[in-house]
Amino acid sequence: IITGLRNKLDQCEIKTGQAVTAIAPQKSGYAVQVGDENHHADALVITTSAYQAADWISPWNSGLSKKLGEIAYVSTATVSLGFRQKDVRHPLNGFGFVIPRREGSPLMASTWSSTKFPGRAPKDHVLIRVFAGGAHREAILNQDDAGIIDTVRKELRHIMGIDAEPVVSRVFRWNKANAQYHVGHLDLISEIEKETQQHPGLFLAGAAYRGVGIPDCIQQGQDTAEKLTQLLIKNRISSSSSR
Repeated sequence: IITGLRNKLDQCEIKTGQAVTAIAPQKSGYAVQVGDENHHADALVITTSAYQAADWISPWNSGLSKKLGEIAYVSTATVSLGFRQKDVRHPLNGFGFVIPRREGSPLMASTWSSTKFPGRAPKDHVLIRVFAGGAHREAILNQDDAGIIDTVRKELRHIMGIDAEPVVSRVFRWNKANAQYHVGHLDLISEIEKETQQHPGLFLAGAAYRGVGIPDCIQQGQDTAEKLTQLLIKNRISSSSSR
C-alpha cells in the first residue's frame, strides 16, 4: 500500500529516512524542522504514534500533549515459522486460533497463513504465524530472537503437537506500536479533537484514534485529505479576496 501511494504521488517531494526534530505553529501555518532543514507548511497531518505527536506538540500545547500521552501502547512480536507439510500432524483445518489471557500463555494468537492465503508457502510446506506479547504479556520481548522462537515452538508443541524443527523462522518486533483502546477511549479522542481545533491546519490521524485496522486508517486518511483540501481551498479563496 505504501509503495503504491508513493508511486502515485509524482507531483510532490517525498522525504524518507529523515527525522522530524521539531514542530512549531506560526502566524500562518507551521514550521517543521527536518534534520538541519527548516520547512514551512500551510497545514500539517501527523500520523505517527500518539506519544511521538505528544512530544512535538508539548512545547506549545501541554494540555493536548498530555491527552495524547494518555493513549497507551504495548509491544508485540510476530513469529513466522515454516515447516515441511509431512512434519505437521495437525490437519490445519481452519485459519488459526486465539488464546484467552486467562490461559497464561505468552502467545496471543496464531494464523495458519498458508491455509488462509494460497501461495504463502512452497508446495509441501506450511507457514504458521504467531502473535506474541501484547497487554500483560510483553515480557517475552525481553528475550532475544532465538529465545522468542524457542518459547513459541514450546507453545505450538503443547497446542498443536508440532515437534519438528522449522525450515525457516523469522521474528518481527513491534515495540510500543500497538495502541490500546481503554474504557473511555472515545471520550478521550473527542477531547483531543476539540483541543486540536485550536490549531487550524493541524490534523491527527492513525491507529491511535478511531480504529487500529488498515481499513480504519485508510478511512481516516481519506477523511483527513478531504478536510485538508477544504481548508486549503478556503484559505486560497480568503487570500484572493483580501488582495
